[in-house]
Amino acid sequence: MPLDLESFKNNPPFEFSQNLTIPGLDSFANVLEKDFFSKTTLYRCKAGHPTIHLVIELKCDLSMAEMLFHFIKGDWGCFKSSKSSLTDALSILQEANTCPIEIDELSLILKDTTIVIDRIYENSIPQQLKRILTEVGNHYVHITRGLHEIPYEIYLPVFEEKRNSINLPDPVLDYPVVDYFGFWGLYFESEEDALVYDLDNLIIIPGDLYMLNH
Repeated sequence: MPLDLESFKNNPPFEFSQNLTIPGLDSFANVLEKDFFSKTTLYRCKAGHPTIHLVIELKCDLSMAEMLFHFIKGDWGCFKSSKSSLTDALSILQEANTCPIEIDELSLILKDTTIVIDRIYENSIPQQLKRILTEVGNHYVHITRGLHEIPYEIYLPVFEEKRNSINLPDPVLDYPVVDYFGFWGLYFESEEDALVYDLDNLIIIPGDLYMLNH
């Protein structure tokens, strides 16, 4: 049966810990706070795996429109080419540790919305963050219902129910339809249930949502 996103948010399938003793983590957080104008909170997923799985929350005192303005202007996130300071800071953090480090989830907590980005393959969030934010800007009018209502949460990626039975390869990068730019989940105060935004057709539709990693 389709996964209920509200239930997932209230009952995540893994535990978090803020008691982090990871070399270089303070410097990593400081870079994000400076470049993303944010208060940074870091969690580690307790998955019993040698890889360090991080969940990052960046709380920014900006609206979505203000964030996009500074992003496009080039003074938010320290983006260079396709990379951001997140990519560079993660590389430095990785050098300070012997076990692999992955960002499982990144939440941009803005004044009027939260953008939640889930990992879909190795290093997908740092690699795709600039394009994701570019597409948020490109689709801003559509996801805000013609500028009339801003969703209080944007979740990506989500995918259609029919794909749930597909045995996804590893890495997921080899499977071309699984990416960040097909469907997003939108939560509106005026709607009881989450809606789906179809990026290809520029429409918001009701529908069953699945989150890729859970």
